[in-house]
Amino acid sequence: MADTTPPDGFQQASIKTADDLQAVAASPELRQLSHLTLPEIAALSGEIARIVPAGNVPGIILSGLARVDGRDIPQAETKRHIGVLFRGARQMLDKAVYGAFFAGPAAVLYGYQQLLRLAGRSSEHAFPEGTWQFYLGFALREDSARHANETITFDRALAQYHLQLDSAAQLASWLMAAAYFVQQLPAILANEWYERVATKTLADVAATLPTRGRSGRRRLPDLPPPRV
Repeated sequence: MADTTPPDGFQQASIKTADDLQAVAASPELRQLSHLTLPEIAALSGEIARIVPAGNVPGIILSGLARVDGRDIPQAETKRHIGVLFRGARQMLDKAVYGAFFAGPAAVLYGYQQLLRLAGRSSEHAFPEGTWQFYLGFALREDSARHANETITFDRALAQYHLQLDSAAQLASWLMAAAYFVQQLPAILANEWYERVATKTLADVAATLPTRGRSGRRRLPDLPPPRV
C-alpha cells in the first residue's frame, strides 16, 4: 500500500501557515468580528493550514476580510483572494509535493470558506450564486471542452422555497441529478439529434420553395421521427 503521509516539507509549510494565521486571527479586532474562542481559533487555523499551506498568505487575506465594509464581499475580491491562495500554496510547496498532496481548487475553496468563518463573514455573501456555481466556474473555466456548467437555478429554487440544505444534502441532490441524467441520456441525445436535423431539414426545404404570400404558403412535409 502506498504511503499517503505528507512529506516533511508539506508539514513544515502547514505549521508555518498555522502559526501566522493564528496570530492574526487572535487579534482583538478579529475576535470581535468572529466571536470565536481562542481554542476555536487555534483549531480552525490548524485546519486551514493543513488544507492550504500557503505561508503568510491566509493571514494577509484574513486581515483584508476584516477590513471589508458591510457584509457583502465583492465577487472580484473573492476571486482575487482565491487566486492569491493558489499562488501562495505553489510558492510554499515544491512542484512534486504540490502535485501529489495539494487537493487543488476544492481545497482552496474550502480553505477560503474557513477564512470567512474566522473573519465573521458568511459564505452566502461571498458566493451569492452558491459555492457549487462558483466552483464550477472557477475550476472548469479553462476546460478545453468548454463545458456549460450552472447551478444558479438550483440555488435560486432553494431561496425561493426557503429551503435550508447542508452540504451533504446538496451533494446528494447533485448525485441524484447526475444519475438521472445518465439514465435519460439516450432520450436526451435523441432530442438533440431531432432538433439539429429538423432545423437543417427545414432550412433545406425552405430554400427550394418559391417565395409566396401568406395565403399561398405550402405545408412543409412531416419530418421522420428520430432514430436512436
